[in-house]
Amino acid sequence: IPVREIFANFDMQLQELADRTGKMVNHCLFVGENFVILPEKYENMTTSLVHVARNIIDHAIDEPDVRKQFGKLPKGYITIQTEKADDNNFTIVISDDGNGIDTDILRSKLGERMDKYLLEALSDEEVIQHIFDDNVSTKDEVSELSGRGVGMSAVKAEVEKLGGNIVMKSTSGKGTQLHITLPFIWN
Repeated sequence: IPVREIFANFDMQLQELADRTGKMVNHCLFVGENFVILPEKYENMTTSLVHVARNIIDHAIDEPDVRKQFGKLPKGYITIQTEKADDNNFTIVISDDGNGIDTDILRSKLGERMDKYLLEALSDEEVIQHIFDDNVSTKDEVSELSGRGVGMSAVKAEVEKLGGNIVMKSTSGKGTQLHITLPFIWN
C-alpha cells in the first residue's frame, strides 16, 4: 500500500490526543514520495509510533495561547516526509513545530545516571540521542501520555529490529525532527 496510508492512524492519534489535552494540531502534512511498501512487515514499528504521537502532544506542542505568545499559530504543525533513499532504503522524517528538546533538562536527567565528565564532553546533538535510552524522560512527573521513559526506546528497538536506524534532531523553540531510515522488505 502507499506509505502515506500507514500514517493515517498516526494522524488520527495526534488529533485524538490533542483533543484530550486541550491542544490543537493541524492534520499531518505529507510531503515527498508516496511509494508502496508491504505494511505487515512494518506493523510493529508503525504501532510503536503511538509513543511519538504522545510525545509530540505532551512535550512539544503547547496550548494555543502559549503558542501565540511565542509568535506561533494556535494549531501545531506536524509534517511527515517520506523519500526513497536508494533502491534498498527509505526515510521517514516526522517533524513538529513545537518547543524542541530542552538539552539542559535532558543533561540534568542524564546526570543522574551518567558520568559527569562524559556528559560534559557530549555535544547537544549527542545528548539528544539519549532520548532513546531506557528510562529517560524530560518530564518530572508521569502523565497520562508520557513521562515513563519507555516510549522512545520502544520505537528505536522496533526500527532496529527491521535493520533500520533512528536519529532525533531538535532546535530549541523551533521544533523536533525524528529521522527514521528503513530497508525495503519485500518477503
